[in-house]
Parts: sequence; structure tokens; C-alpha cells
Amino acid sequence: MVRKLSDFDFMLTTVDTYINVENEIQRKQFVNEYSLDFIKKMTFENYILGQDNRDNFCYQIETGLRPLGSIQGATASKFGMYY
Repeated sequence: MVRKLSDFDFMLTTVDTYINVENEIQRKQFVNEYSLDFIKKMTFENYILGQDNRDNFCYQIETGLRPLGSIQGATASKFGMYY
């Protein structure tokens, strides 16, 4: 049986709500981890791309937060410094 796409419209609000909740959780985790105070005191290791450590500011901005938007592409020079 083939169903019309409109038969699934009732699911859209559920999916959108779930995605928005997950995105908001991820956004809050990032904001808490990289507070303004932390950013002001951040070391190069906490900032730069190119390390084995992916738990750094630039990696999170470029790749880790992809569901919220993406700046991936081009070169790491967009961050001003890299490893």
C-alpha cells in the first residue's frame, strides 16, 4: 500500500520538537563548557585544530555543533591559528 506524504504530517511536530530539544541541549552544553570566562583564559591547546584532541573550541565550532549550523570547509586559517 502506498501512502501519501500528507498521511505522515502528524509526525512532523514530534520530530521537530525532538530535534529542537536535542539541539538546545547541545547548545547549552557548549555554552556551559566554553563560558566567556573560559574563553578569555583558554590555552592554545583548548583552542586550536590539528591536534589529536578533538575536545577543543575550534573543533567543536566546526564539526561538533554541526546540527546547529556548519562552518566546515576551506582551511583552518579561518580560526587565526592552528596546529
